[in-house]
Amino acid sequence: IILADNIPSFNLVTTPSRLPEDASSLEEIYKKIAGLSGQEIEVIKNVVSAATANNETVLLADNIPYEAGIIVAADQNDYQALDLEVSSSRRYVTNNIPTLSHILGFTGIISPEEYSNRADDSYRRFDVIGKQGIEKYFEKELRGTFGEETVEVDALGHAARIIAKTDPVAGNNVTLTIDGELQSYIESSIQAHLKNFSATKASVIVMDPNTGEILALISYPAFDSNLFVGGISSSNYSALINDPDQPLFPRASSGEFPSGSVIKPVYATAALMEGIITSTTSFLSVGGFSVGPYFFKDWKAGGHGVTNVYHAIAQQSEPMVIGD
Repeated sequence: IILADNIPSFNLVTTPSRLPEDASSLEEIYKKIAGLSGQEIEVIKNVVSAATANNETVLLADNIPYEAGIIVAADQNDYQALDLEVSSSRRYVTNNIPTLSHILGFTGIISPEEYSNRADDSYRRFDVIGKQGIEKYFEKELRGTFGEETVEVDALGHAARIIAKTDPVAGNNVTLTIDGELQSYIESSIQAHLKNFSATKASVIVMDPNTGEILALISYPAFDSNLFVGGISSSNYSALINDPDQPLFPRASSGEFPSGSVIKPVYATAALMEGIITSTTSFLSVGGFSVGPYFFKDWKAGGHGVTNVYHAIAQQSEPMVIGD
């Protein structure tokens, strides 16, 4: 099942040295860029100005409409100072399975700090980079490399011949052990289950005990990674960070929970294998147990009453600890 793929998009790029020096001609170029991208002219001017000193390639507009891209491609005489880059942007299945967002993460424009650390790896100041999750961890494998053409042009800027060409190399696919259908099923089950309680948050991890492979990793509630593609809006981001249930927090991998519930099945298995208890052995759950001067409370006040190993594991009651 494809969890994340690419959809084509167009970017407008240039280098400051290619822009006309004449003020009126330059202003005309800025107007055309603004018309194609829907950006404010002042924003475009500031972007170019910041790149002028080092004559760096600069992103004028990303994800421009298909129709605008065709206009630039078809009329190179009017747009010879600009390059139309066929790019791509991520598309995630997290609009249908939000809990996958904590696993997949998302991409975004490289930050100044990230750029300074990766400038030697052929990154540009406006390239997209993995920010979280799988996208970040496997950035090198997923990225691929750019292609390049050296073109000879005539006095009017028309391409005469290709002098050199290096084909781009696509990034690798990454196959996860995550079972998308299982993840979706558990997510739906959590939603249905929580409606019967006052709880609003949950986490579930499903592992194949034979291989250690993680089949599902659910932190609930979650968010949609697609919101971050191309830059998240301030309203959407505010809604996420101000949500009291913290949908951005990966509680399945970063939450801190008492370890007792995890160890109980191990104690139960050992006790059954050694014959200390049987499947019908019962204990009286009274709401906790004492060890010296300390009293360890059960989660249920007053306890669970008469409880066997099945009940103890299902209800996470304290007799599992007493039973060892």
